[in-house]
Amino acid sequence: MNATQTLTPLPDDLIPLIKACEKLQCHPGTVQRWIAKGKLPGYRRLGRWFVSEADCAALFRKWRQKPACKPHETPEARRNHEAAEKILRERFGFKI
Repeated sequence: MNATQTLTPLPDDLIPLIKACEKLQCHPGTVQRWIAKGKLPGYRRLGRWFVSEADCAALFRKWRQKPACKPHETPEARRNHEAAEKILRERFGFKI
């Protein structure tokens, strides 16, 4: 590092990759792919990956904005939408 470069401060809410997987209900390989593709900022420290809890919540909200199907198409779609809202409330404390 030369004299003009500075280190970027780390977010205060870093959680281990495995904890992020639990919150997002996905496989660790999925989160690693998102980090590699730049969809989720990741931080590698002491050989382990960490992500910001706020970034996880933002990614989850982004998913919610793009439903896989229209809510009025099937009862299953409505259940999926309600399940996503429940996860946002319980895991991330969002009020919907």
